[in-house]
Amino acid sequence: MGSGKTTVGRVVAGSLGVPYLDNDALLAEREGRTTAELAAAGGDELHVAESRLVRDLLARTDAFVAGVPASVADRPDDVPLVAASDAFVVYLHVPPVVLVARVESDAAQADPASRRPWLDDDPVAFVTATYARRDPVLRGAADVVVDGTRTPAEVAAQIEEGAR
Repeated sequence: MGSGKTTVGRVVAGSLGVPYLDNDALLAEREGRTTAELAAAGGDELHVAESRLVRDLLARTDAFVAGVPASVADRPDDVPLVAASDAFVVYLHVPPVVLVARVESDAAQADPASRRPWLDDDPVAFVTATYARRDPVLRGAADVVVDGTRTPAEVAAQIEEGAR
């Protein structure tokens, strides 16, 4: 969230001439509810749906670029599947302070129905704690770690270079 998956993913997909598959859009289509609605339902409903989606993406044989939720790092059964897959896995590394600024900016511009309820209380604490837990896992699962604070074009170029 806030790393630039959608923006950079679309640039890379366009460069490669393949479709971009957005996590939030796919979840809404498959589950009949938005990411925010799944999260608001409580429990682990959102992350279970994201896990199913990641597994389905890994089973595909066509070429595509997908923005996969970082919550995969919280699911011990999913991490080895992603790491061992034939997929080229990219971790868009962005420090917590930048992530917070991005998600707060996004929230200010977003439709209220798409707000992220898990950020309501203390976005800095949530992002910082989530980052601390997920960063080492995502680094371990990735084929390449790129600096997600750069421009989308620069990040896409770094990904394409890493894929060579």
